[in-house]
Amino acid sequence: MGIYSFDIPGEPIPWSVWMRRSKPTLRQQALKDYQLTIQINLKGKYEIPPIKGPVILRFEFKMPLPKGVPKNPGKRNLWLKTHYPRHCDLRNLEKAAEDACQGILFLDDRQVVFSSGNKEYAEDDKPKTLIFLDVP
Repeated sequence: MGIYSFDIPGEPIPWSVWMRRSKPTLRQQALKDYQLTIQINLKGKYEIPPIKGPVILRFEFKMPLPKGVPKNPGKRNLWLKTHYPRHCDLRNLEKAAEDACQGILFLDDRQVVFSSGNKEYAEDDKPKTLIFLDVP
């Protein structure tokens, strides 16, 4: 089958718990919107039925640059080498993206036999999520 790759534009949003007894918070609504964006993009690019066997997932999360990053290219490159995105947990980013892929790329998240990811600042300041799917 090979490796499939998907480029999803927009800021990655980490997974969060939602108590169904209350109204969704702005953060939870942002998560729903992010997952919907992933699903719409995947449905437009992945035209075969969901995989029924084991799958391998890899994620790359390109986070937006914070305010106060140097504008000078030399200083910006040095800043990017010494700073990393700290405002969200990598595992929660992976969980949000993995849940959005379920039912489109594969039937159930129990099929994922290996998953890896990384988060870094988007050097071009265009946040996005990269998803790579492989079948062992």
